[in-house]
Amino acid sequence: SELVREQKLDFVAIIETGRSSFATPFLNLLAAGSDFVWYCIPPHGRSGGMLLGFNNATLTVQEVVSGDFCVKLHLRTKLDGFSWGLVVVYGVAQDNKKPEFLAELVRICEGETVPMLVGGGRDFNIIRRQEEKNNDNFNARWPTIFNAIIVSLSLKDLELSGRQYTW
Repeated sequence: SELVREQKLDFVAIIETGRSSFATPFLNLLAAGSDFVWYCIPPHGRSGGMLLGFNNATLTVQEVVSGDFCVKLHLRTKLDGFSWGLVVVYGVAQDNKKPEFLAELVRICEGETVPMLVGGGRDFNIIRRQEEKNNDNFNARWPTIFNAIIVSLSLKDLELSGRQYTW
């Protein structure tokens, strides 16, 4: 609530909620007095779940495309009519589900004609370089595939500033 109010946020994405629904008073509190439209994506089992909120005064949600690990929203900024896409990602930690997750990420992002912002928690649960690992146990398989996907989708990695972790 404080961040929404202080930073005048136009959208919020909370990942790994573990919930299928949220009470209206809670969502109103989270919106900090702004008119937010909320989308809840239920978890799969004990992991995942996303809560996405958009300030109805500044953004129009034109389309929502939901997958098992990603949600893509086509948005239009009310002030200037600018159209763009937001993809919120829940990267799975289990290696056996990573191929399914990465395939969905490609499907949901490829062929877009509008600028997109792609983001998610914990670096999508795949590191990009060995230097990001805190021990010597490094398997290059997932970083190699992930980096190839980033290049093929023409995505740009925005480096963190001011902190070591996203959480």
